[in-house]
Amino acid sequence: MKLKIYLTVIVLAATITASAQITITTPPSSRYIGVDTVAKVTDFTKFNSVTKSGADVTWDLSNVTYDQVYRYTYERENASSYSFSNATYAKGIFYPFAGSLKYEVFQSTTVGNDSRESLGEDVDVTQILSIAALTGNSNDELVFPKQKIAYSSAEVHTKYPLTYGSSWTTENYRTTQFNLTVTAYGLNNTPGARKTYRTVTDSVVGWGTIKVKDWRSDEIHDVEVLQMYEHRVSKDSFFLGGSEAPPQLLAAFGLTQGQESHAYFVYFVRPNEILPLAEIECTNADFTGNESMFVHQDRIDAGSSNVSPVSAPSFTTYPNPITDNTFSVYTPNQNLSDVEYVIHDLLGKEIQRGNLKNNKVQIADDVSNGTYTLSLFSNETMLGTKKLLIRK
Repeated sequence: MKLKIYLTVIVLAATITASAQITITTPPSSRYIGVDTVAKVTDFTKFNSVTKSGADVTWDLSNVTYDQVYRYTYERENASSYSFSNATYAKGIFYPFAGSLKYEVFQSTTVGNDSRESLGEDVDVTQILSIAALTGNSNDELVFPKQKIAYSSAEVHTKYPLTYGSSWTTENYRTTQFNLTVTAYGLNNTPGARKTYRTVTDSVVGWGTIKVKDWRSDEIHDVEVLQMYEHRVSKDSFFLGGSEAPPQLLAAFGLTQGQESHAYFVYFVRPNEILPLAEIECTNADFTGNESMFVHQDRIDAGSSNVSPVSAPSFTTYPNPITDNTFSVYTPNQNLSDVEYVIHDLLGKEIQRGNLKNNKVQIADDVSNGTYTLSLFSNETMLGTKKLLIRK
């Protein structure tokens, strides 16, 4: 009888251990600066059930189809060259303004024992956007000058320790300066501002195991994760010359005064990483209706306890910023005939690719000024990624 009781206790203990939820603490410093590779899921609408929350769940992404053309990389760089001195890293992102009009910023984030939170943004170089397609006048333009955009309070992405049932809401506002020229309205480089009030609510709503596929080998890996829901609400107001922008002008941009937008995301978070293992944008407030899906591809077979440092890029570029259509790449101890380059914008979209020829890359004429990433590959192995500034 005693033996039977002991065996029952052992089996019960093993069951509890196998299904116990994880607690996520601050990632190691080796993760702060570096490059992450993600794969875009092309058949994401087939996996709507993966957003379902709950305890001890198995989510299955083992049969996804990845986009084989685009390679997406996300770089976190040292924040020392930007305005927020106590930030840990900075990353480039595009912000939409109206329709297809967007501008680039570098968001500075700090990582501590209690949280990972963003402090603000830098527009690191003046950006001039033509709005001739909207107004019909080739002289009309929207300009975002170089500026620091500080948040009124930090936007918290993660609170540590992160565990099932954790939740928090952050609220802040920020002001983005711009200058607008619209001849028909008598505006000539008129100073303006977009004032944004933002609320972000995060909740850890599930825990369990997610099955993910490695896009390089097609191997399936079971990874312990926490599942998070995130709801972002942004309310924008627009001003010109110190007064509210005219409704007719806003309508021409597809904008309204005090407009409110909502975004819904599902994240699957694992230990020791900054980037979620999987990120899903949803269309509905109940976190259903998949709109896009990405899966982080680095170290998915390493296990939660295996932390390896992110290697620094093993090449240099010159000049950078690039002031014409050509720049040089130097790769020590590497046969350049075996090296392929890929240029992405800050949204991860592939802009150009090819093979290095005589250490040089010729940028296509239709590539506009901006901040990009340059990645080098040899036999499908990434050699590194660097930020590329194009200022023709």
